[in-house]
Amino acid sequence: MKKTIKLTESDLARIVNRVINEQETEPITTITKTSKIEPKYYSSVKQKIQDAFNNGKTVTIKMSKDESTLTGVVEGNTGVIPTGDVKNIIP
Repeated sequence: MKKTIKLTESDLARIVNRVINEQETEPITTITKTSKIEPKYYSSVKQKIQDAFNNGKTVTIKMSKDESTLTGVVEGNTGVIPTGDVKNIIP
């Protein structure tokens, strides 16, 4: 069954403005998975970092006292590694 809804010009303008405002205020987020990198995968991660460098990509390593995070190795994934082990994954 079809329904016909009659709108005035001001109703239509209000709806359009509301949609535009909602689109401007919605936060843009990317989903990032965070994974702990196990020591048995260090050589694989090291190779992925080397491949990223060879392809002109950026790999970011943020280091803190206990833990470091790697981004840019696998798109959409952040790796976490003990800071003391970072030397094992740098090519």
